[in-house]
Amino acid sequence: MRENLAHEKVWPHQLVDTLANRILGSSNSVSNDFSNSVVVLPSLAVASVVSRRLMTLASSGLILPEFTTFDSWSRKVSQPFETETKRYYELLIYQELEKYQWLDRGNNWNLAVDMTQLIGELDLYQSDLVLDSENLDSQFNQAYQTCSHKLVSFESKLLFDIWHAMTGVKGGRASEQVAYRFRLACLARTEGRRLYVVKYPDFSPAEQFFIESYASRNPVLVLDANISCSIESVKANFCRAAFQSGDFNSEASDVLKEHPKIDPWKPVVKYYSAVSLEQEVRAIQLKIQQWLNADLTKIAIVPFDRKVARRLRALLQQSKILVQDEFGWKMSTTAVAAILSEWLALIACDLEIRQLISFLNRPGIARMPGATQLRLSLEKSFKKDKRWDVDFELESQTNQGATKAREILLLIQGAKHQLEYPKFRTHRDWTVAVLLSLESVGVQSVLERDAAGEQLLDLLRSISVELNSLGRVVDFKDWFEWLKAQLEVNTFRDSEIESSICFTTLKAARMRSFDGIIFAGADDVNFPLSEVQSTHFTDGVREQLGLRTTDHFMHIEKVGLIESLLGNQNILVTWQKQKNNEHNLLSPWFENFRIQHAIHWGGDLMDEELELSVRLFEQQQRLLQNKHERLDRPAIGMTASELPERISVSGYQSLLDCPYQFFIRHVLRSREPDALDIDPKKREMGNVLHEVLEKFHKKYPTCSEVGLDILHKSMMKIARETFASTVGSKGVVHGWSNRFRGLFSKYLEWQMEWEQSGWTIAETETTYEKSFSTRAGISRVFYGRVDRVDERDARRMVVDYKSQSPNVLKKLLSLAREHIQLISYISIQSESHRGAMYLSLDKKSVSEVGLDVGDIDYFVSEHMNRLANLFSDMEEGVALPANGDSNACQYCDVRSACQKGVSWRPQ
Repeated sequence: MRENLAHEKVWPHQLVDTLANRILGSSNSVSNDFSNSVVVLPSLAVASVVSRRLMTLASSGLILPEFTTFDSWSRKVSQPFETETKRYYELLIYQELEKYQWLDRGNNWNLAVDMTQLIGELDLYQSDLVLDSENLDSQFNQAYQTCSHKLVSFESKLLFDIWHAMTGVKGGRASEQVAYRFRLACLARTEGRRLYVVKYPDFSPAEQFFIESYASRNPVLVLDANISCSIESVKANFCRAAFQSGDFNSEASDVLKEHPKIDPWKPVVKYYSAVSLEQEVRAIQLKIQQWLNADLTKIAIVPFDRKVARRLRALLQQSKILVQDEFGWKMSTTAVAAILSEWLALIACDLEIRQLISFLNRPGIARMPGATQLRLSLEKSFKKDKRWDVDFELESQTNQGATKAREILLLIQGAKHQLEYPKFRTHRDWTVAVLLSLESVGVQSVLERDAAGEQLLDLLRSISVELNSLGRVVDFKDWFEWLKAQLEVNTFRDSEIESSICFTTLKAARMRSFDGIIFAGADDVNFPLSEVQSTHFTDGVREQLGLRTTDHFMHIEKVGLIESLLGNQNILVTWQKQKNNEHNLLSPWFENFRIQHAIHWGGDLMDEELELSVRLFEQQQRLLQNKHERLDRPAIGMTASELPERISVSGYQSLLDCPYQFFIRHVLRSREPDALDIDPKKREMGNVLHEVLEKFHKKYPTCSEVGLDILHKSMMKIARETFASTVGSKGVVHGWSNRFRGLFSKYLEWQMEWEQSGWTIAETETTYEKSFSTRAGISRVFYGRVDRVDERDARRMVVDYKSQSPNVLKKLLSLAREHIQLISYISIQSESHRGAMYLSLDKKSVSEVGLDVGDIDYFVSEHMNRLANLFSDMEEGVALPANGDSNACQYCDVRSACQKGVSWRPQ
């Protein structure tokens, strides 16, 4: 075997040349026929690279060897058993965890995913490991450095049980890792060709065992990508030393001393630091355009930050530059996944009318025959009487659109009934039922017209096959939550785009060279190891089990980065030096590279040409903007008779935020209707909270004499009744109810302490008003509805409930002259000795945030005088301009009328 097996350490950037030379050197004939050889590469994308190099080095024509990967080669072998997927084992382990209720459901799922990954690695990296329950429990406790602990013992027992359940072939089925090892073993016994293998640091022991077995019968050459072997290269030695944790080693220093004045990196590596995400992607776009103009067309982008990748892709598409995607995007981020999720949520909420309206308005769904007519009818019905179900009549309409609307409504209702019974099914049966529902309603045809939709349907079909043997039943909600997790971990790859510019990863870039390569988003938090390997099984556990640890994963990334640095002649590294107005660090690997470069050759690697290009581009944008002027801001003037006689607290706030907004909302009384959202938003939750507290305190004006349990049950009952009447049946209501349960406990504790300190509730949800006069002597009324007023020793305290955090409320009160809600509530009361506070009801905490403005009477007087002066100005014809800031405009419902910041015209 030793005679047939040869190992050779090779620097990763030299692997292609070395492999081509070794293949050509093994030929004993002038025909260069290598059809009797197999070359195992890290990816099939490298086959064309090696083929071209072979043909370039060959002096005559040649017959190429078979290029493959271990996985592709092994799949040519048939196996006498079925393969269970990783998805199957994750769900199997999750269901076992659910039986014991050791952790909450979210943690159970994370533990199931981590445990499946761990067992899979054990099968590849420790296939000959003999586990026993007692020894495994000891290893876990030693790794966690703790005495015997129930949860640790439980994890080790579960790992032991699942390990034995997955090991080998059970009932004609086996894990993917067992199947992989079986196929490799078959290849080792049956193949007779010469073998060349390119080995990287993530090579598994199962693959190493295959090589040794294969070499017992056939010649094998292994080229090991290794950065520790000696090399006569200044750049290589510099990289090896720069990415070590300590100082430069002696070998690297000696090589560098021989060429003290030669800087091999200045023409190759450039850095660019941006002050924002937008500037970073703009710089990358300009660099790509520069390279394309210089006929550098084969460009790779390695994004360490997915936000950068998404924004960059959109920007490049706007510039008519297509990018091929080699790593894909989360399936959950696609539009078709949103359609599927909304369809399932619609079924789960019993066809709640607003969610049905939102679903029918989805792109793709809206084009279905009858969808628009049905949506318009639903909106009309809802706006008329605020009914929460879809039990309304279309019979009065006889046009063709109404007929199609009735048809699609009947299909939706029929699909809902099919998914209602039985209430408990297996994961496979739920998946099949959902596929049938998509087909019956017509949503499947919508998905099939989209590339991502096709892949989404393929995923559902694969699930229905993979989970056929799982017999445990669950309800629709549990299945839906599980499916959401599948959409998060599965990826969509757009195979329709073919381009010489690609998004890729360090692993996918192995043995490939590009005209230019960009490391985007190389911030400290993103690279290296931006993703946690496991949240449950630490390096200590992995080391005890003989598995790879963080150091090993770091080494894999290091080899990949060094290969890219040495194998490409145009390299750009970008990052954001500022995030959220704070200093942001570059990745320590790239930072150390830059520092060591400055020490040995001096100078900076910053891309001055690119910085100039970005500045010029930004200047050009400003010049273009300066060549145009915004249209005159809308400004409305009124007479005194047109002004409202009464103004509310919110109207006063609107007048301060933007006078034009005040005119539209409170003079014309023209507002867009409330949006019919998919889910109730935080504002709706706040409305429910106000109503619950109002009803509760009408029933219990004093809480001190009633038991906490009784009070809490009463509040929860009122909350459920309020949800039913105001929000309807929605999946999010369950989460809100759970949140309110803890919040109400804290609120009742606060209320008890508040009453013990002497405060009593005087009034709740009461409207107050106060008259004021303008300079023309016209009397008008300022009014508002106050959540609650408490009394103690002739002192009155306005209490305003808020669902925001205390920090947000403190910030609002620091700008009391701009955010005038509390001071307005005090102003419309006639009594003295007044105070006001926000009561923060945020998640599970209750906090008081008081208004502290010094002389409260002076502040009230100033506040009311400002209101009177504003109305006096409007009576005298002063125009109301659209001068709201970004905060006022963000949630303004009259932007379509205002057009502020939208209309432009040349000078």
